[in-house]
Amino acid sequence: MGAVEIRDCDSENVEKCAEVVAESFKNEVMTEYLFDFSKDSTYQAYRRNIANEARGVAESGCRVLAALRDGEVSGVALIKSNRKLPLGKRITLLMKRLRCIAPMVLKIRIGRALSVRNTIPAPKSLKGNYIILLALAVHPKYQNQGIGKKLLSQIHSISENDPDSSGVYLFTADKKNQILYEKVGYKTIDERHAGDLTVYHMFRENRNAQKAC
Repeated sequence: MGAVEIRDCDSENVEKCAEVVAESFKNEVMTEYLFDFSKDSTYQAYRRNIANEARGVAESGCRVLAALRDGEVSGVALIKSNRKLPLGKRITLLMKRLRCIAPMVLKIRIGRALSVRNTIPAPKSLKGNYIILLALAVHPKYQNQGIGKKLLSQIHSISENDPDSSGVYLFTADKKNQILYEKVGYKTIDERHAGDLTVYHMFRENRNAQKAC
């Protein structure tokens, strides 16, 4: 089995990246809570939405990192900076995004979406500039092979090489993921609840920021 190469997702791999995220996230706690993937039409709409989002990341300041093993996309990470874009740019991107996600409105469980809406925003205690890890996915057939760790390592390196970034922020509704992230330096900075769902907000300080403290 070949080595894993991490690089930015190009136009040729957008569909493959979308498939990896869809396959990985259809059993993820939050996504499974919001969508009924027993319906193939929901899964296909979700995959198309991810592909459309991936195509528009460059202009929105996001990056899609693809982990390639033997030429196949085995893992994907989506990251962005929390730095705000100019208002005009934000409005333009919002309109484009609304067109992308419109088909998902009919697929989402509205009651559940409303119940979790207050559990998702980043804690107000987070200040300054940081990187947001929006998604980390490894295709089921490539899991438990260290690919997720390689993607995380690349993300941490990107953050630590950015002099304006204080670290990496994420949230997860999966207790197992919370434990895994804690093992690589993340701290849980907030917990929020929606029914039986617990959302963990986590932050990993850059090493240089830790030394500065």
